[in-house]
Amino acid sequence: MSNSIGGRIRNLRDRRNLLQGELAMAIGVSKQVLSNWERNLTPVGVEGLTKLSKALEVSVGYIMYGTEDNGSPVQQIARALEDDEELLTFFTQLSKRDDLRLLFSQTKDLSPATIKRIIRYIKLVEDEETLEDN
Repeated sequence: MSNSIGGRIRNLRDRRNLLQGELAMAIGVSKQVLSNWERNLTPVGVEGLTKLSKALEVSVGYIMYGTEDNGSPVQQIARALEDDEELLTFFTQLSKRDDLRLLFSQTKDLSPATIKRIIRYIKLVEDEETLEDN
């Protein structure tokens, strides 16, 4: 279970000696919502991940992937987008696409600002393709 997002949330909360109700209140959700996240019954949205990362003093990447490994392109991109909820949501969906793995691996030497610009551009292209398909 600690290899899941919910397991990591619970472990981080336990390490900080926080009760579910205390953490839930700190991030503005109900105790039931936090419990569902910890048990992997419902997914944690981008806003929840951002609030959890601040309250638990870890990166969004750590909560999502379980490591602070700076070498992982997906984690590097997620960290660069942490302050932009819309782009992080888009990238979370995008990161599941195998056809973009090569692109992600090319980000290792880019600045967070450049990474943001690239993801914005990809989103623009995806949005335009969606409009054309409709």
